[in-house]
Amino acid sequence: MQQTKAIKGLESHGTASAVLALKAVAENSKIFYRIRMEAATALARTACRDNNWAGLDHLIKLYKSAFYHTTMPLPRPHDFTDFAQYHIQKVCIK
Repeated sequence: MQQTKAIKGLESHGTASAVLALKAVAENSKIFYRIRMEAATALARTACRDNNWAGLDHLIKLYKSAFYHTTMPLPRPHDFTDFAQYHIQKVCIK
């Protein structure tokens, strides 16, 4: 509950440092996946002209680094062996 409130607070600020904090949470595999999903969604919501679309830029980089082939510019096939990672992938696309 506290972590969700912290994500909402960072989202409401929308500053560059808040966007970087959301990015760090979304990328950290040691954090519970639902909190990471909230952070990724908040990154998408913080994307605006005022901060030069930083949230969206970080979300796209996160998706490409985690789910794209290293040799081809295509997404890898879905991998259902890691439940948490699959949900992060779904929320990035959404």
